[in-house]
Amino acid sequence: MGHVRLPSTGTGFLIVLILHVYASRHILSWTIRWITTPYRSLVQVYEDQDGEATQQTIEHAAKWGLRLAILIIATAGLAILGLRMGLTMPHIEYPANVAYWMEFGIWICVLIQSIALTVPASSTEHFAVSWRTGASSLIALLICLAQIYADSHLGHLGKVYIVLAGAQIAISVAIGLLSSLIPRRPDVFYKGIMVDRQFTTSLLGWVSFSWIDPVLRESEHSKCLTIDDLPELDNSTRGETYTMVITILLSFLSFGPQIALWQILKLLEARESGQNADMLCVPVIGLGLSVMGSATLDTLKFWISYNNLSLRVQQQLSLAVFNKAVQLHRASSSDEAGKDETSPTPVNMVAVDARNIAGFFCFFFVVYESPIKLVIASIFLTRLLGWRSLVAGVAIWGLLTLFNTWAVSKYSTTQASLMQHRDCRPRAVVEMLRGSARLSFPHWKAGGRKEFVNCEALKSEPSECLDAATAFTALAVMSSLEMAMGILPDIISFFLSAKVSMKRVTTYLSQPERFSKVIPAERIELQDATVAWPGCSGTASTLTGLTLSFLYDSPSIITGPTGSGKGLLLAAILGEADILNGSISAPVPVSFEQIAHVGPADPWVINSAVAFVSQSMWLQTSTLRENILLELPLDKERYAKVIFACALEKDLELLPQRDQTEISANGANLSGGQRWRVCLARALYSRARTLLLDDIFSALDVHTCEHISHTLVQLENGGLKSADILPEPQAAPQQPLISSIQLKEELLSAPVESLYPDRGSLESVNTSITSAAAEKTSRWAPNSSERRVASTFAKEGGNIFQWLFLVVSFIGFSGLMLAKWHDNTPLGHVLSRFSADFNALDAQVGTELCATFEYTMDVAAALIAGTIANPILLIITIILLTMYFWCARRYIKASRQLKDLENDAKGPLLEELESTISGLSSVRAFGQVDVAVQRFQDKVGRHACAFWHLWLLNRWLGFRVNVMGAAFSALSAVMVAYHPVLFRGTVRSNLDPFGEYDDAAFAGALCKPWDDRESLVEEGVDTEHDYLLMGKNTESPLDQPVADCGENLSHGQQQLLCLARAIIRRPKILVMDEATSSVDSSTDDLIQRSLRSALGQYQTTFLVIAHRLKTIADSDMVLVMDDGLIIESGSPKELLLREQSCFRSMLYQDPEREMLENIILNGIE
Repeated sequence: MGHVRLPSTGTGFLIVLILHVYASRHILSWTIRWITTPYRSLVQVYEDQDGEATQQTIEHAAKWGLRLAILIIATAGLAILGLRMGLTMPHIEYPANVAYWMEFGIWICVLIQSIALTVPASSTEHFAVSWRTGASSLIALLICLAQIYADSHLGHLGKVYIVLAGAQIAISVAIGLLSSLIPRRPDVFYKGIMVDRQFTTSLLGWVSFSWIDPVLRESEHSKCLTIDDLPELDNSTRGETYTMVITILLSFLSFGPQIALWQILKLLEARESGQNADMLCVPVIGLGLSVMGSATLDTLKFWISYNNLSLRVQQQLSLAVFNKAVQLHRASSSDEAGKDETSPTPVNMVAVDARNIAGFFCFFFVVYESPIKLVIASIFLTRLLGWRSLVAGVAIWGLLTLFNTWAVSKYSTTQASLMQHRDCRPRAVVEMLRGSARLSFPHWKAGGRKEFVNCEALKSEPSECLDAATAFTALAVMSSLEMAMGILPDIISFFLSAKVSMKRVTTYLSQPERFSKVIPAERIELQDATVAWPGCSGTASTLTGLTLSFLYDSPSIITGPTGSGKGLLLAAILGEADILNGSISAPVPVSFEQIAHVGPADPWVINSAVAFVSQSMWLQTSTLRENILLELPLDKERYAKVIFACALEKDLELLPQRDQTEISANGANLSGGQRWRVCLARALYSRARTLLLDDIFSALDVHTCEHISHTLVQLENGGLKSADILPEPQAAPQQPLISSIQLKEELLSAPVESLYPDRGSLESVNTSITSAAAEKTSRWAPNSSERRVASTFAKEGGNIFQWLFLVVSFIGFSGLMLAKWHDNTPLGHVLSRFSADFNALDAQVGTELCATFEYTMDVAAALIAGTIANPILLIITIILLTMYFWCARRYIKASRQLKDLENDAKGPLLEELESTISGLSSVRAFGQVDVAVQRFQDKVGRHACAFWHLWLLNRWLGFRVNVMGAAFSALSAVMVAYHPVLFRGTVRSNLDPFGEYDDAAFAGALCKPWDDRESLVEEGVDTEHDYLLMGKNTESPLDQPVADCGENLSHGQQQLLCLARAIIRRPKILVMDEATSSVDSSTDDLIQRSLRSALGQYQTTFLVIAHRLKTIADSDMVLVMDDGLIIESGSPKELLLREQSCFRSMLYQDPEREMLENIILNGIE
């Protein structure tokens, strides 16, 4: 083994030497600073791009005790290695002695790194040293195992050596674990909120996703978790490289269990020497480590794919769609809108398309993972089965590819059609919630998913027989290959869905953006202008030959019949329409940054600013005051005058929190007139000199219209008098609220509500009734007698007609309550249900239900099969299930709250998108584009925060389930025993299923007990048929057929075959459970002599369960059991001589008592 020991140890020493350079440099630089710097700061400060740490978190991240423990343990490890070298070095020569000195150098480097951990430094430097120390200890562990393996071949494994080696292994593991507990940095805070601990936690915490523990604890102590309770997200964007590296490593490591299984089966087949049995622990440990390592890497891979790739792609696409939406032309006329019912909507692109594209990028690693696994599996299968089998499997796969090509084309067509029909849902929902009385939902087409068949390659060489190692290993490799190939159809479907979505998003993002041709000016003038709605040039949507000049600082009214183009003219002045000919000069809306800051000497009104009140009212999801101020500073005097001018004083008194009342999307919790007046108040409070008002009085009653018109404007001789409050002499002094009104489209009067209503509230009545009923019920009816009290109350409360009247009244009242559902339900939540949630129902629920049922049955079958094979596994199963339930309990409680948060955060995001698009003209007129983008980005960030922690929680559970499941699988592979049975074939194939022995081996092993066959015949033993089975017949009885389970043989003959198979293999331990119960006494004597003669020379240990005392009379120890208890034990002679012995009483009752006594007492048969 010297030719392997020296290169492996040298490679490990070189790697550790490189790793320890950082620690040595760290110690040297600290020493120089300590000598040259007499004064050192006692206050530590830490800050990075994510946030700033506090003194408390810095002290908590120091981990002095942990680092000191690593130093002490490393010192002990070096000392133990010295003892082991002193024990071994005198007995070894080159190159083994050089390898030991290299191992000693490795531990010197580990000690230096441990010393560097105790040197004062920042937490990031300690983390850099700690992971290098952990890697060095892992290399030291591997080198130690290699040395032990090499020394075992040289015969140097004494008891002292084994104890020292075991202690060194334990120390290496301890250093690795403790080093992985050093945190990367202290907890940092951003805006007073702790930042997500992904890059704060230790290496072991990062691998096991334990940094979500604060969220789990918060969910356990808080009944209602909010997004504000979640940590802030960090600024890292390094997911792509990690995914590729982990995927490549996982592709190779995933075949580790199959290689370990192959080695285990090979070693189990080889029974010639005890050395092979000792080597069995190496592949068994390798099996467990490879399974657990694969599970860990697989969990990390999905975590990085979901959260570091998928989440960011979805965020960026959502922001790109929103940015594009606010740069496009506003929706054109209804004629154009009706031409393309299936054009992609921004809401659907954000809710569905962005997620489809992100989902594909989430599984993008399969694109290179499957080919890598395919190559590795092909090489492995070629080694196991030969190239012909591989070619046959590839040929079948190639034929199926032709069918897949046709299926892919059909899927792509269906997916495109499906996405078009999904676009109709958000439109229909928005139309319904905006007051459509009758509507018909479009029919939804379910996307058909193609199922692909995965075929396994069959062995094409019938002349050769597979041994167990090759067969089982090939099945395991093909199972992995099946998984790698089976996921390709899913990836193809993901790709096609993402391709359709990418095409839709690309088409949307490629649309020409709005470019205003309005010439900036203070006055509004049109010179021979021809305008049309964007994309429309027909006469019905075009105004031609417009030559107009509106008076400066004077009101102007545009009137005309419905459909005459009044709204188109306003849109043209705002730059929202296409100018086909001529020119338009008008004030151009300025950016919000130019008007947001008002200095003490700055005039409030800006000539270039424009305010617009549209028929499609635009209100934000914020307070009433914030909707009026629109990010402008608060001027209390101006604000009060605007409230009075818009007749909002009485309305504020009715609202629960006056102007601090939260307004839902587009003012759903306000009446129509209140919405109009809030929008008008926003325009009046703005800094705009030019106001464009689009039919503002259509939703107001006569009294309110009169109040607003007389308060705002009073015409005198064609001029404008300052805004004044005419009917109220006690009002505030006159002060200009606006300088002019340029345009007003129509003066209509549509009475909707009274200006000063004196009315109640159904909501308040309902609340009062409900609370009173609840209080009285709790006082009258305890839980134990609720039904009895209710029955008595119903009988004594009145007759049937009174109760019927009450029921009808209640139903009518409930109908009135439900009538306000459209106004009280946020639009974003409904859009979320009809877009993203419906998409999940269409595409995921069926698949997830099938997967849940399939995996549940797999787990149940595995547990049942393992328990039947070895009942001890039932104890392990109970322990693992207990751990599963503990993890599941914490997961379910937190995941429900996080899922609710994710859904709640998704609603406002879609609501903001729909609200901004519907009020896009107002957003642009007020210069709110950048503000709207920032607001949408904040909502995207809040949704990303909830989504991030939800998937972090999923990976937290996934890691624990995978690792515990992997540990269970590895343990099962070690504990499940080999149960001999008979298979269909021949006597030879049952005796030697792996073809390891020739006929000479059979003759040498089996013929010796039958050499005295003549004496047995004289004693009346019928051995003819059994003798034929053992190979003394010239008709080659070894080739006699054996039916399924040996049905063509008697039970005794089946036992003989199983015992013969045991004799051939020469086991170290032979367990016989009533192995001779079906044979006669004489044959049993023959079998016992045969077993002792054939296996005695190999020092085989017999564990025999038997009822015949003769079978166990010559045993070394006997255990007598009754009712599941051991009632006595000892040697047969000791039990025979013991008074009141159960064994003695059974012997005295045996017909062969005298012979048994001779065997036990004298050893004579």
